[in-house]
Amino acid sequence: GFPLEISLLGDARSWLALYARVDALSIYAALGVAVIVAPMLLWLAWRAAPLDETEEAEVAAGASATVDETPNPARPAQALGRWQWTGVALALALETLALWVCFAENIVLLGIVWVAMIAAAWALGELGSEQSILDLRGLSLMLIGPVVWLGAVLLIAGPVGARLLLDLTGTAKLPIGHLFVISLALVFAAGAYPALAWVRKRASISTPAGLGAVSLAIMPAALFVGARTFSMGATLSSSWPDLNIGKPSITIGIALTVLGALSAAIAGMLALGRRDPRSLIAALTLLAA
Repeated sequence: GFPLEISLLGDARSWLALYARVDALSIYAALGVAVIVAPMLLWLAWRAAPLDETEEAEVAAGASATVDETPNPARPAQALGRWQWTGVALALALETLALWVCFAENIVLLGIVWVAMIAAAWALGELGSEQSILDLRGLSLMLIGPVVWLGAVLLIAGPVGARLLLDLTGTAKLPIGHLFVISLALVFAAGAYPALAWVRKRASISTPAGLGAVSLAIMPAALFVGARTFSMGATLSSSWPDLNIGKPSITIGIALTVLGALSAAIAGMLALGRRDPRSLIAALTLLAA
């Protein structure tokens, strides 16, 4: 039926309000975040966190004292280390932001929360890295999609005074140019072709928790926002987006299908030549997306 709108702070007339939308899509996405994504990221942040200087010294000392007994010394048995605490905190922050993405209905709020979620996932993948080698270029490539999406949707919503995605449902005539830009933005956010590079690079240099965040949270979030975005173009008869230039609405569907097919084909070919788990996880994530 009709989604349930909840105003936590502000109302539908505000450009930035804590305005939520509860429907079946949001509920099931939030359950996935709470039951699958969050536990996996917390476990990775705890088990696979990098060692700090003190822990490395303790491991080295233990290895030299018991070189014949324990050839592969484990992390010292103590309270959570520095990067473990940081990783767990970032994983919890990412879970909170992912839940906001599931329920945010205000256009500006959704864009801001989506950007913050990507920043948290990027930071989770850069734990323990020196400041001089931070992957700032990768961060910028990850943020291009949400920023362009926000600008394109605001260009549609601004002239009609819409503040919420729900306000645009069944009432807006979506120009083909806007839909094409939004589609490309979602493609970049999901790491599909032609934006495969940032996914492969993140898979090769990020921590296990960072790779998990990209596979379990960032790409699914792009698909979720895409579904929520294109639902605004549905008419009251539940047809696909109406285009104001008279062309069949399947035009954008064809573009997305072609890009998806290219992404799946390229990811499959890349997976055939790889044996390391990181590259295979990235390729399988692209295939699933």
